[in-house]
Amino acid sequence: MGASAEQIKKMLGNGLSNEVVATAVGVHPSYISQLMSDKTFADDVIALRTQTLTDATSRDRSWDAIEDKLLDKFGTAVDTGMVWKPQDLLRALHVVNNAKRRGNPVQQTIAPNQVIVQLNLPTTIINKFKQNNLGEVVEVTTEDGQTQTLVTMPSSALMQQLTEKHQGNLNYEQVRRYLPQSDKIKDIER
Repeated sequence: MGASAEQIKKMLGNGLSNEVVATAVGVHPSYISQLMSDKTFADDVIALRTQTLTDATSRDRSWDAIEDKLLDKFGTAVDTGMVWKPQDLLRALHVVNNAKRRGNPVQQTIAPNQVIVQLNLPTTIINKFKQNNLGEVVEVTTEDGQTQTLVTMPSSALMQQLTEKHQGNLNYEQVRRYLPQSDKIKDIER
């Protein structure tokens, strides 16, 4: 990996997307997701993003204050009929008005460039799935009529559950070592 978790945290805190950060530091986007599944790491990123947004908003307010002063000056000059160097005032207003405002909220996307595929399934299969209001499958009925509830969980929680369930199982320990990112997940859990 080309960057530490701290460097990744700072980049995410500056408003860069998971995919951009992953590409920049040379890791798979799933590693960034694993880091973000850790509550402490995610809270730190949110704090950094909040600070970045606060700083940008403060800068935007400064630009707005300058623009207000120029508008007042131009309005007073027009009202009194004493417009001195109108081109200079208009040029300054144009520059300030077009200054980039940075305080816009950072677009948070979980999966940018996500492709949604429409699947047309036969009715007999559709009746086996129960969806929530977001269209996510949350329950499946098996062939023998049993109902299986599906749960979404962070990879770190899954690894924790598996570790607790198979503690001491030599076969599990051997397989776990070959799972992608398993060491990084273990580091996050500490």
